[in-house]
Amino acid sequence: MKEVLAKVVERIDKLVDKTGEEAKQLGGEIRSELEKLGKELGTEEMREDIKTVISGVDKLVARTGGEAREIAENLKKTIKSFGEKL
Repeated sequence: MKEVLAKVVERIDKLVDKTGEEAKQLGGEIRSELEKLGKELGTEEMREDIKTVISGVDKLVARTGGEAREIAENLKKTIKSFGEKL
């Protein structure tokens, strides 16, 4: 699972620089990976953490520039914290 989270972090870094349809497509891929991971997790707390990250990815798709970078950094912190719980 930690490999999946590392891949998600890489994709979030790429998403920061995407716009329009490219951003929507990459955001959708990230969302799918996270939803799959959420189904595999046993605790409600972990599933809620995944939902929080998915919500952040959705926001990131709609943002650009400095705001996107800020959202991405917050997402990466959340993912790191989540990874430590695994």
